[in-house]
Amino acid sequence: MSKKKNVRDTALQLLETIEKNQAYSNLLLNSAIDKNEINPIDVGLLTELVYGTLQRKMTIDFYLKPFIEKNKKLQSWVINLLRMTVYQMVYLDKIPERAAIFEAVEIAKRRGHKGIASLVNGVLRSIQRNGLPSLDSITDPAERISIDTSHPMWLVRRWVNQFGEEKTREMCEVNLTAPLQTGRVNLTRISRDECLELLEEEGFEVELSPILPEAIKCLRGNLASSKAFKYGLLTIQDESSMLVAHALGIKGEEVILDACAAPGGKTTHIAEKLGNSGKVISLDLHEHKVKLISENAERLGLENIAAQKMDSRQAADQFKKESIDRVLLDAPAQDLG
Repeated sequence: MSKKKNVRDTALQLLETIEKNQAYSNLLLNSAIDKNEINPIDVGLLTELVYGTLQRKMTIDFYLKPFIEKNKKLQSWVINLLRMTVYQMVYLDKIPERAAIFEAVEIAKRRGHKGIASLVNGVLRSIQRNGLPSLDSITDPAERISIDTSHPMWLVRRWVNQFGEEKTREMCEVNLTAPLQTGRVNLTRISRDECLELLEEEGFEVELSPILPEAIKCLRGNLASSKAFKYGLLTIQDESSMLVAHALGIKGEEVILDACAAPGGKTTHIAEKLGNSGKVISLDLHEHKVKLISENAERLGLENIAAQKMDSRQAADQFKKESIDRVLLDAPAQDLG
């Protein structure tokens, strides 16, 4: 039996999993592309639907509220289906509204019952007919920026106090622009130039990063689907995250504690910079996240990583005094993803 699955069905499933399990969207997306045998032509749409819906969630919820506020007991998948469809109607000009609505109703029929399908159709047709509520109805300037750009209110208020309304809006809007995918070459296995050449042979359009000696930028294609990624020659990581290992000032043979390490991007970078010497002790509170660290280390061929389940607040009681040379604490950023 074929594993192939509709792009929008897959996107909805991912949105549900991310919301329920607070899962890593990038890891889930790459796994879903393989598992559901998504056509390479459709990978871009799947990525856009998932990331776009997540990124614009506060704005979309504002638009949806007057159309669903009477339906107090909507299941989460129905709300996510509506969110994903409104995202297409508002932000994706190349997708006709009628096509987005049709697909949503078909998903509702498959996943629910006739009543759910009718509700989804009714909500979306009402939005199409009546238009979206105006953001101008929000009188508080900070709240309006928050909802319009889907940034948490506390952060917007802090920025407004520091930088003023105009600069805050500008910063929030820049945050919404999609960055280029960047990869970190595993220099313990291959040089950056050699990795670049391999990727180009596979059909990827890539270029060297002008910022970091191990970084490359991907202009076309998904690096997670490359042979270089599969065989541990590179990993996906933002340039800003790569800077952390450089800031640590790592020296060979050191023991470094990564206190909140999952999914392991910074841990594996530190291990690479140690030249597969020394040791990186990687902690996370959840067993399934510790497993992600170990899987990344194995794929990259790094043997100097010890991943373990531990509350980092208890680390001082678990390790001998002065047994750690450096500590990285990149605590989860609540509300910022």
